[in-house]
Amino acid sequence: MTTDCYSFVQPGADYTKIKPIDQKITVTYINEYIINTVNFLNKFTQSSEKSLLSLTQKLTELNTLITILESKLSSIDGDVLNVAVEAPPPPPPPASSEPLASDNPTQEPAGGEEEEVLQPEEEEEVPSGPSLDPAFLPFLKQLKVGVHPMQVKMGMDRANLDSSEIMDEAGTVTINLVEAIAQLNAAAS
Repeated sequence: MTTDCYSFVQPGADYTKIKPIDQKITVTYINEYIINTVNFLNKFTQSSEKSLLSLTQKLTELNTLITILESKLSSIDGDVLNVAVEAPPPPPPPASSEPLASDNPTQEPAGGEEEEVLQPEEEEEVPSGPSLDPAFLPFLKQLKVGVHPMQVKMGMDRANLDSSEIMDEAGTVTINLVEAIAQLNAAAS
C-alpha cells in the first residue's frame, strides 16, 4: 500500500469518489494478525504447561518425602521417644512436688519422701487436662522429634483433625508433649 494513492484523503474529502482498498490486501493483513496472535498464544500455553508440569513433579516428590517421613515416625515406638525425652523432665517434678506437698500436709508425716516423689509421677502420667484422641499420637511424635509445627498442622488438617486442640493459630504448641504422648500411650496399652 502506498501513501501516494491515498494522499488526497483529507477531513473534508468525498468518500464516494475514493476507490476502496483491495480485498486481497485486507485479508492478508487480517490473516497475518491472526497467525501472529495464534503463535503467541501457543508459545505462552507451552511455557505455562512446562511450568505446571515441573511444579507438579516437585509437589509429587514432596508428597512422597512427607509420606516416607510420616511412615518412619509412625514406626518409632512410643517408649523410645518417652525414654529419650523423660531425662529432662525429672528436674521439674521436684519443683512441682513442693506445691503438692504444701497442698497435702497430712501426707508428709504419714509417709516418707519416697511416697511424695511417686505421687507426682503418677499424676504426670495422667494429666488433668482434656483427653486427646489417639489419632493425635503420630502428630505429637512429629512435633516431639522437631517437625515444624505448621507442617504438622497441615497434616492434621489433611487428616480432618482439629489442630486447635494442641496448638494455636500461629503454630505454637499449647500442650505438654511429653505428658500428652505418655497419656495416649497409656490409653493405647
